[in-house]
Amino acid sequence: RARVAAGESTLQGEAGAAYIALLAAQERVGLLDGLFEELQRLRGIVAGRQASGFASEYDLARLDIELASNTSKQAEAHADLEEASGVLAALLGVRGWHPKAAGSLTPLSYAGMRTGTPVDLANASPAVIAAGREEAAAQAAIVSARRERWPNVSVVLGRAWTNSPFGATDFFGFSVELPIFGSRYGEQARAESEARAAMFRRELAAAETSTNLSTLASTIASREAALQRFQQDAAGRLPALKQMADD
Repeated sequence: RARVAAGESTLQGEAGAAYIALLAAQERVGLLDGLFEELQRLRGIVAGRQASGFASEYDLARLDIELASNTSKQAEAHADLEEASGVLAALLGVRGWHPKAAGSLTPLSYAGMRTGTPVDLANASPAVIAAGREEAAAQAAIVSARRERWPNVSVVLGRAWTNSPFGATDFFGFSVELPIFGSRYGEQARAESEARAAMFRRELAAAETSTNLSTLASTIASREAALQRFQQDAAGRLPALKQMADD
């Protein structure tokens, strides 16, 4: 059950990442499509200015090059969109499906989602829980191997008859194995070795998960800071810059 939960968690994570990638691909396609319409509008303005003698052929050629470059980016973006849609459909195992993501991309704050330290979150990971239960099963195997080293005792009770001459006798006894040439220590040693390996796998899974969480937290924090700097330094000036370009 722990392995099933770990596999389900992994699939959910991959599907969530694929969904975000699909959202990003859709938004990029929308931005490039909008840019294409804007470039066409600007080309019409420049073509009119050239016809009136207020613009050169260079200005019009420059807009044509921008349109061609944008068209190439549009084709690449549409291809990425098809790929992202196919990845999500493949993860969910649906044939012939081309999903579309609903919603829009919004910045996610790790600080707002965090409910514990990376170590605590790692210990709560389904993969780490599965590794811990495998370690518990390996420890139980040691107990079983130790008990199997004790000889089995059998109790015998019965009656025997003879025909000529007729006779009957009852018998009762015990039967026990005497391990003269072996103590069955090999099975116990193997169980102990597998338990140590399971412990190391659990520690490795916890360390990897904790490290990945810390790395992702640092990445999100740095990208949040970069986004805030861009919004403060550049994003607010874009409308005025566009107006100046139109003018």
